[in-house]
Amino acid sequence: MNKNRLSRVLRACRGSVAAVKISRKWIIIGAFGLFLLGGAAIGVEVYRRASIEGLPDVGDPFDVAEFRARSSVPDEMNAYTHYRRAFRLLSREAYAWGSNPENTVWVNWRELSPKLREVIESNRPALDAWLRGVDLPDSICFQPLEVGLERDEQFVSTAFAMRTIMILAHMQAGRCETDGNPVDAWKWYRALLRSSRHLGSMGTSLERYLGTEIFRYTCFRIERWAADPRVDAATLRTALDDAKAIRSLTVSNSDIMKTEYLAIMKSLDDPESWIKKFSRLDATWYTGDSIYWFMKNEPERSRRVARLLVANHLAQVDLPARSRSRPAIKLPAIYRTDPTRPAATRVLPPPEIVRWFQSALLERLWIPQFSLSVIDQSDRAHHAAIVVKFAWELFKRERGREPNSIEELIGKDLREIPEDYKGSSLPRRRPRYNGFAYPRNASSSRAFRGSDLPNDSRTPKKEVEANDGAVNPASG
Repeated sequence: MNKNRLSRVLRACRGSVAAVKISRKWIIIGAFGLFLLGGAAIGVEVYRRASIEGLPDVGDPFDVAEFRARSSVPDEMNAYTHYRRAFRLLSREAYAWGSNPENTVWVNWRELSPKLREVIESNRPALDAWLRGVDLPDSICFQPLEVGLERDEQFVSTAFAMRTIMILAHMQAGRCETDGNPVDAWKWYRALLRSSRHLGSMGTSLERYLGTEIFRYTCFRIERWAADPRVDAATLRTALDDAKAIRSLTVSNSDIMKTEYLAIMKSLDDPESWIKKFSRLDATWYTGDSIYWFMKNEPERSRRVARLLVANHLAQVDLPARSRSRPAIKLPAIYRTDPTRPAATRVLPPPEIVRWFQSALLERLWIPQFSLSVIDQSDRAHHAAIVVKFAWELFKRERGREPNSIEELIGKDLREIPEDYKGSSLPRRRPRYNGFAYPRNASSSRAFRGSDLPNDSRTPKKEVEANDGAVNPASG
C-alpha cells in the first residue's frame, strides 16, 4: 500500500514538473512577444516623430483666447438670430430662387406676373423677421469652436436662404421705385448692404464671399436707382452717408483667417471622420488610409503646417494691396518671406511650406475656397462705384449739369476719388437669359422655371438694347 501511495506521489510530482516546464515555455514566448510589440511601438513612434523632423511648431499665430472672447456674440445682439427665423418662414417657391440670384439685377416690378407678385407678398413675414436683425451691431453664424470645417457644408442652406431674401428685398425695392417712392426703396437697399456685412462677420472665406456677392448684386441696382431723376439731392446725400458708414462694418481679412484657423484646429481634433470622408467610402481604403496618415504623424503634421500657413497670411492680408509681398506660390497662396514681418513667417521658405502641405492631410481637408484678396478687391471696387455714382448724381441735382470730369466731384461729398474706383460696376448688357421674369402669357407652372423658356422669348432684342449699360457714372 505504501508503494502505491509513493508511486502516485511521484507521478504527481512529475506532472507538476512538466506543467512548470510548459508554463515557463509560454511565459518565455509571451515575454518575447511583448518585447517585439514594445519594440515595434517604439519603432513606430520613432518613425512618426522622424517623419516631421524639420517641420517646426511655431505655436498659435495669434492670441486665440482674445479672439474667442471678442468673437462671441450673445443671441440678443446677434443678427443671425433674426435671420434664422426669417429663413424658416420662406416658402418653398421663393427658396428655389436662391440658386439663380443674378437674374433679379435687371428685373423691375412691372415685369413680374401676378403669380410671382403673390409669392413675393406671401413671404413678407420672412422679410419682416430679417429686417429686425439688419440694424443689430454684431452677427455671427457659428459661435467660435462650435463647429469645424463642416461649417461650410452647413452654410450652403444659409447661402440659398440669404440669396432668396436678397431677391425678395430687390423686388420690394423695385415696387417702391415703380410706385414713385425712391426713399422707401433706399431703405431696402440699405438693409441689404448692412446684411451683406453681417454675412462676412466672424466667418470663413465662404461666408465672406456670400456677403460680397449680395453686396455686388445690390450695388448694381443701387446705381440704377441713383440715376432716377425722382431721387432728390437729400436722399442721395443720405444714401452716400449710409454707404460710407456701412463700409466701416466690413470685417478684416485677418479675422477671416483666424476663423478659418479655429475651424481647422477643431476639425483636426477628429481626423478619423475626415479620413473616412476622403477614403472613397470603402472600408478597405479607410483602413489603409488610417494607417497611412497615422504613420505620417497626423494630425500633428497638419496642425504645424496650418500654423505656418496662417502665420504667413496674417502678416500680409490686412496690408493695402500695393504694400503686400507678392505671392511666391499661388496654390496654396503663400507670400514671399518679408524680413519686417513676425519671426513665425520666416522659419521656413515658401517652397518648403508647400512641400510639407502637400504631404499633410490638410491638403485634402482645407484649401480656402476663395482668395481673400480677390474678394476684398471686388468689395472695394463696388463700394467705390456707388460712392462715385452718388457724388456724380448729387453734382447733377445741385448744379444742373454733368461734371466735366470725375475730378470735379471732389468736394464736401467726396474728399478724393477712391483708389479702388474702376468705373461703373453695372454689366454692359442685360443678360439674355432671365429665369426670374417671364412672358406674361407663360403658365403659372412654368413661372419658376425660366430655363424652360425659349432663348429668344426671355428678353426681347429691343429690351436688351434699351438696357445696355454705360461705362461712366453718368449713365444709370
